[in-house]
Amino acid sequence: MDVIPAVHTVVSRAELVSDHDHYLRTRARDYSPELLYRHIHALMFPAGSYVTAQRVRRLIAEEFEGAFERVDVIVTPVSMPAPTMEESGRGVTDIDGEKVSLRDARGSTWGLSTVPFSVTGHPAISICCGFSGAGLPVGLQIVGRPFDECTVLRVAAAYEQAAGWDKRQPPLEKIGR
Repeated sequence: MDVIPAVHTVVSRAELVSDHDHYLRTRARDYSPELLYRHIHALMFPAGSYVTAQRVRRLIAEEFEGAFERVDVIVTPVSMPAPTMEESGRGVTDIDGEKVSLRDARGSTWGLSTVPFSVTGHPAISICCGFSGAGLPVGLQIVGRPFDECTVLRVAAAYEQAAGWDKRQPPLEKIGR
């Protein structure tokens, strides 16, 4: 699991930058400095790194295939309540009285539970599973076997119907104040 963010970075950036090759050569100034740097960095990944990342990606997918021999779906947290601007600046947020870092060595905490399935290509859906004390939504991810979107959607619909979170909305008048 710890190598998944590295595999995701190499594969996704190399594949994304390949779509931008023409524009990087002819319209580089149209990119923001940050995005231009990210694309140039991706162009410098050695081909061997991409091949290795693809091999590791296959091993990761095989591990999940083994898990799906025992379960129909995998359920994970997908998001925490949005941090305030101040918390974002400090790099930590408060969840139930506990300080939680917004980043760790593997990257942003926002994607740690979704990135594995971006890497493997498993079908996944995010649905609301409750609200924070401030009324902000919290997400739940349901992941299924390859090409089994029907099961993922059925489980999500059943959960939403049973829990009723889809009927509640955050108090938008309070957000941002």
